[in-house]
Order: sequence, then structure tokens, then C-alpha cells
Amino acid sequence: QMMNTDRLFRVLPAMLAVALSCSAPARGDPSNTSTAATKIEFKQSKDAVYLRQAHMATIATYFSNMNTLFKKKKTDLPQFTQDADKLSTVARWAHEGFTVNQTTDSKAKEAIWSEKAKFDQLMQKQVQLADNLKVAAHSGDRAKTGAALEQLGDNCGACHRSFKNR
Repeated sequence: QMMNTDRLFRVLPAMLAVALSCSAPARGDPSNTSTAATKIEFKQSKDAVYLRQAHMATIATYFSNMNTLFKKKKTDLPQFTQDADKLSTVARWAHEGFTVNQTTDSKAKEAIWSEKAKFDQLMQKQVQLADNLKVAAHSGDRAKTGAALEQLGDNCGACHRSFKNR
């Protein structure tokens, strides 16, 4: 199964541009389970939008690919678990671009900042659920994996309904 590389390659230049234009402490150990957003100082506030769009597009790419793989009667388990590993990592970074109140050129609603505690809770839950999906995928238990995939999708939908303009 080929990943939707078109979407991923569209966002990679933005991710690189933002990475080169901002300063942040090193993320440190990738096994760190902290869900706190890394405080990044952006040279321009629009860079925050580029970063969060790149993170969310990457998450969507992996999630979509995993959903497609899972719907097959016989899931390509090695590919699925690799995608689960990557999704778990990127989910930790997704919060980084939401440290700047910038909604211009973005689908982000102002509610992200006016209801920050609710938003932060959903973002933290995303990390937890992505980790749960990773564990389930590695277990090889199809029922647990399907339930974990559905829970993560439900959380994404809840966040989008509250905090993303259509």
C-alpha cells in the first residue's frame, strides 16, 4: 500500500522552512511521553500556521493510510505498525504550532485560544490515543487495533468540530 505522498510532499517544504526559521529547544529523547507543547519562538506568526498545518497534514496522511490498510481483510501489519509508530511521534509535535494566536490563512477557530484548556486536553488525549494505537498495532490484536483506531478518529473529530473551521 502506497502512502499518499502527494500530501506529504506538499507539506515537507513548509516543515523545513519553519524548522529553519524558528528557534526551539531540542525535542530530546523521542521516547519522552510528555504531552506539553514545546515553546517555539517564531520569527513570523504565520510560521506557526505553516508548522501546525504541516503536522496536521502529516497526521492525516498516516491516519488515512492506516484506515485504508485496516479496512482490508488482511492488513499489511508491518506497514500498519510503522505508520502507527510515526503517527505516535508526530502526534507529540502537533501542539507546537498552537502556541501563537494566529488564525489568518488558517482553518483554526479563535476558540482554540478562548477555550485553551479544552483544546489542550484534546491535544493531550490525541497523544495518549496515538500511543494506545501504537501498542495495539504492535500486539497484532485486530479487535484492539480497530478500537484504538476508532477512538483516535473520534478524538480528531471532536477537536475539529470545536476548533476547526470547515
